[in-house]
Amino acid sequence: MIKKLLQLLVILTISSHANETYSIKEYVDYLTREHSTPKILKSKISAAKYGYNMTNALTDWTINTGIASAHVEPYQSSSFATSFIDTHSFEFSMSRPILSTGGSLTIGHTQQKISQLPISFGGMTLGESLYFQNAISLTYSQPLLYGFMGEALKFPVISASRNVQVSTFQSEEALEDFLLNQISMYIDWALAFELTELSFSRFQLAREAYNQTSDRVKVNLSEKIDLLRAESALERAHQSWLTQKAHLKSLQFKLSSKISDPSILLKSPQFELYETVYVKKPSYIIASRLRSMQSFKLNKSTLKKQLALSESKRNGNLYLIGQYDFLGGSTTFQNAQNYFNNNSTIALQYTRALSDTQSIEQVKKEREELQQIEYEESQLLIDLESEILSLYTLIEEYKNILNTTLNQIIIAQQQTKAEEDLYKQGRSSLDMLIQSQDNFLNSKLAYANLSANYQKYVLSYQALTDELLVAYGVEL
Repeated sequence: MIKKLLQLLVILTISSHANETYSIKEYVDYLTREHSTPKILKSKISAAKYGYNMTNALTDWTINTGIASAHVEPYQSSSFATSFIDTHSFEFSMSRPILSTGGSLTIGHTQQKISQLPISFGGMTLGESLYFQNAISLTYSQPLLYGFMGEALKFPVISASRNVQVSTFQSEEALEDFLLNQISMYIDWALAFELTELSFSRFQLAREAYNQTSDRVKVNLSEKIDLLRAESALERAHQSWLTQKAHLKSLQFKLSSKISDPSILLKSPQFELYETVYVKKPSYIIASRLRSMQSFKLNKSTLKKQLALSESKRNGNLYLIGQYDFLGGSTTFQNAQNYFNNNSTIALQYTRALSDTQSIEQVKKEREELQQIEYEESQLLIDLESEILSLYTLIEEYKNILNTTLNQIIIAQQQTKAEEDLYKQGRSSLDMLIQSQDNFLNSKLAYANLSANYQKYVLSYQALTDELLVAYGVEL
């Protein structure tokens, strides 16, 4: 009913200075497509995803290889001692962590060539020795305390995954803030356009009243003082219209510069300024599920895990180590490739820092950070719930205010029409006519300003409750 009354009783005209309209959807689509802010936010999410993909390297094989040569001259304890020994070796190994268990697997291969120069006795050479050794080893190390079942190895993966989620939440929040500001500017533009049209309408009424008064003065139905009053009202209306028009142009230039779209200067806004919008009741909104709260929860969960690992690390670590070797050796290189000997080893190894000041302080630091984030999370939840309720109440109250203002418009219009009829009949003064016309205009100006405020409150509510991107079909 209100919309029908509004359509019938409130004068809403399309600008005569703009041939094309620029809808709010076109505006938002342009911003999300062309503006640098959404592009920057998308790149932040992409960077976080690349960081997560990098964690795949944690289970990559690591290759170690090297060659060595050694020359040893043994102490000559007897005449039969070797003059010196030359050893040439080649080592190659591959290792990788096992994410599911937290252990590490190493596969190694070693080849050695050992040569002993001839043994001298009484100036005689007794012979020369040459020997080849070949070994393949398989080693597995399993932590039994810190990092058991891959907790330490998995943490960077979990942390990077949560970082992608947090980055997405934060980028969406930033995008909503960006759109909130930009759409608010669009509403200001729509309001300025409407106020300019209303001022022009008032100027036309004042000009019509002036012409009527001029005609009445000519036939001695009105005094010349009435003509001066009509002229004064006309000039005031003209000045008001020019002021509003200048403000509109200024706002258009500002908006065009902000969004880098000069086409807006040649267009008029297409926006339902007076339309009421449905918003969810606070009882239907779970504040703890909003993006800002989810970011806190993810960061808190990551910090809790980090603290548990840091506390576990302080206790040192116990390793279970198993190794199996395939050995071969011969005086010829070819025969040394035959593995005729196998060795196996099982060991326990315990490591712990005697004075681990860094780990102790790290634990203290992480405990303080966890407590801080819990305080902030609790306070944010209270603030969100309070702000949601407050803003929703304001929106609902504004509906009542708008209805009251609309009734004022209806009454002012009826009064203006009655005064116009009475003035034409000579039963009312020009001052009363001008006053009624001004009241009519002022009530419509008030309605336009209140409607713009209402739209901005709705916009803020949508942003606060994570509904703004959905409402405008925007996603990163």
